[in-house]
Amino acid sequence: AHPQAATRNGHPGDAFISRTSAGYCMDVHPRDSSIYLVGTDDGCVHKCSRSYNEQYLETFQGHTGPVLAVAWSPFHQGVFVSASADWSVRVWHQDSSQERLVMQTNNDHVVWVQWSPVVSTVFASVARNGRLEIWDLAVSTLDPVFVAHEEHDPYTMISFSKSAPVMLLGTESGAVRVMKLEALAQSDVDNEQQAERLARVLVEGARG
Repeated sequence: AHPQAATRNGHPGDAFISRTSAGYCMDVHPRDSSIYLVGTDDGCVHKCSRSYNEQYLETFQGHTGPVLAVAWSPFHQGVFVSASADWSVRVWHQDSSQERLVMQTNNDHVVWVQWSPVVSTVFASVARNGRLEIWDLAVSTLDPVFVAHEEHDPYTMISFSKSAPVMLLGTESGAVRVMKLEALAQSDVDNEQQAERLARVLVEGARG
């Protein structure tokens, strides 16, 4: 994608992302539609605003390969996750240019990442080779809690359901599969507690 692609998704006049780096992905802030993240081919994630042209609000550097996916946390307005061709997934807080957590996923580009809409510490990622990983940061930052590998028709993207413990998986051939996730039933804690849980995990993980 060309760096101007971020201005074509329904938001004409957005900040120009870069004259030298291509924008590969973006995600709009869930509570402020004027704020968005852009991942670029030089390994950076830029926080941008529709209110400021020709400049970034913040730049987050840590990946050593193109950033292929970014996603804001649906529970904590300052937290986001990024996935890269450097085989890693990184969790950030917007108040720091240093990533809080780094997960080495597998030996291929990580092309998709999404947070669970019901459990604040859970996200899923998909690699180019079709490997699906589900991580729960409250359980481990070293190993995913679930792995599935589809080589014949590799997974290319994922989407959690907000109303049922299922996940939709798009595949290379254009198929859509449904996976049941019984362990990810609706949480019984409110959004504030969910945000606190994620913040606590990030602090503990950064220390460890």
